[in-house]
Formats: sequence, C-alpha cells, structure tokens
Amino acid sequence: MNESAEEIQQTLIGCLLIDYPTARAETADYALLPDMFTDPDARTAFDAINALAAAGHPVDAITVMDKAKRPDLAPYLEASIERAPTVAHASYYALLLAQAHAKRGLRLRLARAIRRLDEDPPDQVQADLITELNNHEAAPSIPATTMREAGAEAVAMFQAAAEGRASIKTGLDFLDSAGGFAKGSLVVISGKAGSCKTTLARQILTHVAGENQIPAALVTLEMSEAQIAAQSLTDLSRTSYTKFMRGAANQKDWDALFAAKAKADN
Repeated sequence: MNESAEEIQQTLIGCLLIDYPTARAETADYALLPDMFTDPDARTAFDAINALAAAGHPVDAITVMDKAKRPDLAPYLEASIERAPTVAHASYYALLLAQAHAKRGLRLRLARAIRRLDEDPPDQVQADLITELNNHEAAPSIPATTMREAGAEAVAMFQAAAEGRASIKTGLDFLDSAGGFAKGSLVVISGKAGSCKTTLARQILTHVAGENQIPAALVTLEMSEAQIAAQSLTDLSRTSYTKFMRGAANQKDWDALFAAKAKADN
C-alpha cells in the first residue's frame, strides 16, 4: 500500500522521537532539511527536534511540545510514534522523503522553463534548464542488490523448488507444470459469467486442502458451504455430484465418498 506524503513525514518524525541518535545515524545519508517537510505539524516537530538536539537536550514528545510551544501537538506526536514500525525503518522513510522533495524541485524547474517559453527562445530555455539540472543533485535511489546477493537468493529459490517448498500445487497440470502458485502471491481468476471460475477455484481448493492437507478457504456468494463441500468431496472421491443429487449413487460411490470425507476430516 502506498503511503501519502503526510504519512511518510509523520512516520519519520516518529522514528526520530523513539530513538533520536539511532534515527539520525540511519538518515545521515539523506541530509534531512526542514523544507523537505510539507506537512505543517511535521515541519514544526522537526524544527523543534533539531533545536533540542543542537542544544544537547533530550528529544521526546514532551520536550518537543515544550520547545515548539504547541501543547496541541500531542495527538500528532503520539500518532507519529505509533506509526513508526521501528527505528531501523528511518532510513527507508528518509529516502522516500528525499525523493519526494527532489520531485517537487524538478517539477518547479520544469514549470519555470515552460513559463519562459512564452517569451524566451526555446534553445536558450533548453540550455538553461540542462545547466540547472546538471548542477542539481539527483534524487537518491534505493540501493541496488549486488549480483552475489541476488545469486544467493536465486539458488535458495531453486533449492526450495527442488524440495517442493517454493509453491503450492493446484492439482491442475497446466498450472503445476509452470510451478503452481508461488507462496505469498495474489492470483486473480477472471472471466465471463458462467465460465466456470468458481468450479476452477473449487477444484484447486479440493486439491490443496484435500490432497495436500494445507488449510484453505473458498469464499463465494453463489454456493452454500454444504454445496462447496459436496462438490469438493465428489471431486476428491472421483465420483459424480450429479449422480448423488439424483439419488443414483451405488455402494461403491458411497464408500469412495466416505473415504474422501474421512481423509478431509483429518
């Protein structure tokens, strides 16, 4: 989920309040400045935090309120601390803040260049813009992963696949031949009405929960729990749902059904 600029700024303030020395060390690469904070409360809190730290005073919610002379800032500071996952995340949120600040600066430069085009020669506007951009520090980027690190992750991924730990098998060859469903992935099944989306989902559920004994659930507004279970049991027992509903199932069908139910119950 993407966080808003205000949420990013508030989380960073929370990190600074939880453990200022550690948070400052984590964010040292991004040279945090007051004008990076566009939210008024965040800017006020950051100014107070900087002033307290410069004077060698402790940094916490109470001292920040006192320094800012803003007792009404208490709810914001409390929410900031609650938003901050851990101080170790300070570097990440400082990166997001610095990138947002760089984007605003770039948009401002481009807007000024566009306004100049109404009066100045295009080549002059272009040359000045290029010079300005060359003299401006680029937005910080997220550190890249080295080949050694990425290679180690790739080997671990292949080992997990070889041991059958990397994915969940669906029982459907056309899916399992490609590796099945990766754990933690979101798979969307779409199609027109009546195209058997629920049937496909039920067949996967039957294999995952019935054959593999992996906890699973199917949520649908089209069928009751009993109907889902009935069709799953007939799939698992390789019998016919329609045959049972017609009352035409024989003893062999019933034996297979009860065996499937006993396996599913376990």
